[in-house]
Amino acid sequence: MILANYTNDLGIFFYLIPIVCAFCYSLSLFIKKDRTLSQSYLAITILVFGLGMVLFFIYDHYLAKGRYEITYTIDLFFTIIGGVFVLSYFMSLMNPQKLTPKYFTFFIAAALALFLLILLIDIKIGVILWVGYLIYAAIFMYIRYRKLIRQHNSLEKQIKYQWIVWEIALFTIFAIVTLVKIFDTTSIPMKATFNIVSFLTLTSIFIVGFRSEAMPPIDELINLTDTFYLDKQQEKVSLIESKLKKYFTEQKPYLNPDLSLSDVATAIGVNTTYLSRVINHRLNINFFTLVNSYRLNHAINLIQERKGNISSDLLSMESGFKSRSVFYKLFHEQTGLSPQEYIKNHSYQFTSPEAILHSP
Repeated sequence: MILANYTNDLGIFFYLIPIVCAFCYSLSLFIKKDRTLSQSYLAITILVFGLGMVLFFIYDHYLAKGRYEITYTIDLFFTIIGGVFVLSYFMSLMNPQKLTPKYFTFFIAAALALFLLILLIDIKIGVILWVGYLIYAAIFMYIRYRKLIRQHNSLEKQIKYQWIVWEIALFTIFAIVTLVKIFDTTSIPMKATFNIVSFLTLTSIFIVGFRSEAMPPIDELINLTDTFYLDKQQEKVSLIESKLKKYFTEQKPYLNPDLSLSDVATAIGVNTTYLSRVINHRLNINFFTLVNSYRLNHAINLIQERKGNISSDLLSMESGFKSRSVFYKLFHEQTGLSPQEYIKNHSYQFTSPEAILHSP
């Protein structure tokens, strides 16, 4: 009954739901006050797909009813152009420096050339190769980006990048359903399936993208291993080391169990990425090792001040450790003793964090 009436009021309703939602989602992203660069590209991407669905609907129901070569061509055109903006969206997340006028000129020209080539040669193979390339490019970009993050321990726990996998998966589902519809333009069940799935995937894409944060550009992550860049700025590096030492010594921020790299960077007035770079490649440790060394040193001082009159659990809590097991593990690695054993012999010597700050 539903499929039989799909070209009437009920069919129009199924068509309009994803179209209206696409425009609403795009508008919501455009008017977002703290909109990131990637959210702007996501808004444009959703808008392009919305326009494509509008034109398909108009031609399919009113202007070219029954002439499926026209609706097919419209669907094909917006699939290819939309693919350019999908790729631009993922580039804006992980590699925004490539989003230049030259890039857009090249890719749009290439997309139009591909559109004409697909119409003239083999339609199915051409579209499949195009969509396959987009999926491959997004996955390759993500793998490279994740690898760069993991190479830099201080930033890894500060960046939430797993949601990008969801965006790639959702766009892949949307692309597959679009491909099937292109190859089966006349099928009413396929139209109904596309409208339902497009509504669900675009809604999910919007929710994930709307809640996402700005990602560190890939060129900054590459520069994290550029020691030559740091060597040219010895004065600035020395100033950051001095500020860092003073802040940790006087303010004792490490006693906060939830202390983050961004908290320290804000406190001493330094860019987060640059501070992480200094800690990793000038101090030869990562941020969490630095913080935990201060916490361990604080724990040793507490034992000596209280002459061993303190429990190991209280010692862990007052030293800023969030995890008791982590405290026990690190304490034993640094001292060779458990906290209880050390408390019994609180004259044990411990390397101060100042030595770490001045290590080569």
